[in-house]
Amino acid sequence: MDSKDKPLVEGPKIFSIEEILETATPTQYVNVDVEKFTKVPGCIRLGSLTTDELTEWQDATDERTKKTAGLRLLIQSLVDADNQRIGNPRYIDALKKKSAGMINHLVDEVLKLNHLNVKSDAAKNG
Repeated sequence: MDSKDKPLVEGPKIFSIEEILETATPTQYVNVDVEKFTKVPGCIRLGSLTTDELTEWQDATDERTKKTAGLRLLIQSLVDADNQRIGNPRYIDALKKKSAGMINHLVDEVLKLNHLNVKSDAAKNG
């Protein structure tokens, strides 16, 4: 192999766009222990969002909806034991009445799962 055939970067394989589209998993999952916030042991399962879902959430976040941005993101991320989405916007008002500590903890986990870095509490439940 002469120098023009050598890869520019040594190390792990560099994926082509086709390989990215074929191999990237659309959703990752995490179980979040919430026993310290509930009366019984257990966890809440969250699923990462697609780029489309995140874009839709960002586009829907304006001054009017900023206070519920974190709750809306959490609701979109809730999944059951079979990884089926279970969130519904109709639960926003009920979740507003739950422990802010638990909701903020879950929103933080959603942000981490989706590799989002929010510098203020504006993306949480206000």
